[in-house]
Amino acid sequence: MPDMNYTFFFTALLIPALAFSQTLKTNPDLFEDIPTAYIQLKNEKKQQKILLPFKEIKVLDYRNDISVAGITHFETFRGNGNYNTKYYKFSRPAVDEIGNYLLGITELNNNSSEELVMIIRRIWIGSEFENKSIQDNDRRMQTPYIGGVRTTFEFYAFKDNMYVPIKRFDTTIADIKMKENEAEQYLTDCIKASVISISSIKINDRMANGRKLSFATIDSFSSTLRNLNLFTIKNPERGVYISYEEFKNNKPSIKDFEIKKTSQAHSLYVKDESGNEFPIHKIWGFCDGTRFFIQGAYAFFELEYCNETFYCWGAKKIDMTYTIMKPFRGTGIGGSGITGAISQSLRKSSRYKLLVKLMQLDLETGVLY
Repeated sequence: MPDMNYTFFFTALLIPALAFSQTLKTNPDLFEDIPTAYIQLKNEKKQQKILLPFKEIKVLDYRNDISVAGITHFETFRGNGNYNTKYYKFSRPAVDEIGNYLLGITELNNNSSEELVMIIRRIWIGSEFENKSIQDNDRRMQTPYIGGVRTTFEFYAFKDNMYVPIKRFDTTIADIKMKENEAEQYLTDCIKASVISISSIKINDRMANGRKLSFATIDSFSSTLRNLNLFTIKNPERGVYISYEEFKNNKPSIKDFEIKKTSQAHSLYVKDESGNEFPIHKIWGFCDGTRFFIQGAYAFFELEYCNETFYCWGAKKIDMTYTIMKPFRGTGIGGSGITGAISQSLRKSSRYKLLVKLMQLDLETGVLY
């Protein structure tokens, strides 16, 4: 890494296109009809600077899809199934936007001989994060998913062409009450917290005793997901994936299956040793020999390959709403013996609806968000 005569240097890491199978679709129109929300990170006025023991900061973007920073679906009217969907992009390349934000919140040490390298592994703004606080006995699952920001950053100290790991910052800031216009604030909170977490590092001790890695080693961490059997094999194998691991490695454990559709659900049937069919539900998804499908809300949804990752128009739950019918009046006899007392009754019915939304597949966990 050549010497620089200025404090900050930001560069986007160019990742070569993968040799994906032709069966994986690249859909440039996936976001065509979805409004775009552009992210601009603003520094707070008169905020106290975070002191860092480094002379420079370099930012690299290692996200699978560097063009999208999240997708949110906020209900326009609660319970009616109408959503205001947006997808998020940085107004400038993420390394520039985050780099300039870091410039405003940090104070560097010009006497240091080390540089700080920040690698962006994940930034995702979403409304489909699992609500960890929900109770197991809440069968209605009124708020199963919440909005927030999920980030993964790696920090390295760089000197003499070697990288010393400092910290992997992997966190989610989420809230049931998150609003559409709060995405930037949640993201800046994550970035600021990550920088504060490394501000007290004793750089001399870490450089003397920490592991020393080459850039090729760090780059290999990113290629782990990109080199899965799923992405390099010519023809995907037809079968059922019991787990995400089977999907990643293109090794379905069940080969003989049949999908049966009804008006309310899709069921996947397999055969036992005697040839008898029976449905199974605890699976991750399946491949029909050319396309991949993921299970969600008792149905199956096709995964679409786009920008080195997978997206899906799918659902994670079936929404249940109550319709209150108009009250009707009837006559009855009150306890006081007065006849002709008017009583009211409310009739209530339930309605179920599959909430299909655009989501991205987390390649680390196999979960849609």
